[in-house]
Amino acid sequence: MKRNKYESIFDFTVSSYVLGQFLAVFKGAGFGVSGGVYPYFKDKNGFLVDSSRDLKEGLFSKTIIHPNQIEILNKLYKVTQKEFDEALEIFFNDEVIFNQNGKMAEKTTMTPFAEKIVKRALIYGIVNF
Repeated sequence: MKRNKYESIFDFTVSSYVLGQFLAVFKGAGFGVSGGVYPYFKDKNGFLVDSSRDLKEGLFSKTIIHPNQIEILNKLYKVTQKEFDEALEIFFNDEVIFNQNGKMAEKTTMTPFAEKIVKRALIYGIVNF
């Protein structure tokens, strides 16, 4: 779908619905789903915004078309120290359901997400905010 550099693919009703269904089916079956091309390769900030939105929506990895996009993704895919610590707590907490920084954490359903966070930290590193 053609869009300008100020719009996300998720801003369009039809594509948002289709992508949501696609993510639900394929991610639910254990497949990774990659974000699409951001064609404005000279717009580094737009690429960062677009890739951040992809990550927020559950897409991990990105189809890139220019070498200057690699460094941006490598930085974006770093995890925060808080994300890393929470992932480790999910692994090492003996309780099935527990309070994690004022929110409920459920070991069984959150373990796959925690595994992804730890893998990202090992590959891309940890950033402290």
